[in-house]
Amino acid sequence: MAGSRRDDVYSELYLRKSGVHFDFNVVDTTVRRGLGLCFYAVLGLLAIVTFALVKEDLLQGRVLVYARILQGLTVIYCALVLIKYLYYVRVRSRLRRDPLPIMAEAYALVELDARVAVFSRYLPSFLLRTKKAVVFKECGTQKPRFFLSAATVKLPDLNDGQLVRVFIDRRQPRIYSVDDASALQTQSARVKSRVFNLGISGPAGVQSSEGMNRTDGEAL
Repeated sequence: MAGSRRDDVYSELYLRKSGVHFDFNVVDTTVRRGLGLCFYAVLGLLAIVTFALVKEDLLQGRVLVYARILQGLTVIYCALVLIKYLYYVRVRSRLRRDPLPIMAEAYALVELDARVAVFSRYLPSFLLRTKKAVVFKECGTQKPRFFLSAATVKLPDLNDGQLVRVFIDRRQPRIYSVDDASALQTQSARVKSRVFNLGISGPAGVQSSEGMNRTDGEAL
């Protein structure tokens, strides 16, 4: 496997100005994050409130009413988070059953700062955590698409020459999943992936390996 590097991290805004456009990988990001610490904190709060309501002598008057409202809100929150997580688990499972995935190669590290730039005017900096991800570039086409790995707060490694499979929703291309856990790493696999993609896109997508290198991100 090629060596990993974490030195060149590009801003999302910079990449977009350079012609590298991609959609946020909501499927893999949600599944990788899981239910999250906030879910378990709210679940713990729900347990405390429920216990207090069972012991009705602990709560009286308006406090009892507020406790019931809080209980209802925490139940709704936990239910929504759980439904969202299970939904994207199901979506990812469905996408990865596609027998014709897109092959893509590791392209760059990106700092997802577009949304942070919008909210930075209204929220303090300690509440704004910028996530990072790996950008993958589609192989075997003159007009490649770009995809993201699961976004994380921790900076991921960029493995030069890494090949991954991208499973997209044919009806909603913005929804996709990147399989980088079982990624192909060898040079022979790289060649096979380009032949595989050409079989999908047709002869019009033929391009040499030199031409594949950062054609859309010339500023990189």
